[in-house]
Amino acid sequence: MITKFERRKKRIYVATNFLGIIISIFILIATTYLIISNIKINQKRNKLNAQIEAVKAEVEDFESKNESLKEGISHVGEEEYVEKVAREELSLQKEGEKVVGFILPVENKEESEARNYWQPKNWWAFLKGAFGWVKNKF
Repeated sequence: MITKFERRKKRIYVATNFLGIIISIFILIATTYLIISNIKINQKRNKLNAQIEAVKAEVEDFESKNESLKEGISHVGEEEYVEKVAREELSLQKEGEKVVGFILPVENKEESEARNYWQPKNWWAFLKGAFGWVKNKF
């Protein structure tokens, strides 16, 4: 009789132990899922906050442009403002005046890159020339 009792006791222990392992695995999987979801949500929130900041900066830029345009509108009737705009933006002149304009030389892209020694293109050309010189010496 005692052996039957011990067998039952052992079966119950194995069953409860197996059930405990299953529950522990389920809790571990659920916790892992929640942690990963939390990380993804935080990444999304950070991305959206960055977008909000960019939009706020753009709104501030538009507001400053709007203020400058309103200021320009308020000065439209003034003769001095009209003369200033005509001279600066439209290159108009009064009778007897001469307008002097300066034409700045246009830099070639190749010339500006040639002057910038830190460009990888320039370093590669330098290394090719140095290796060619060493190769010709030997």
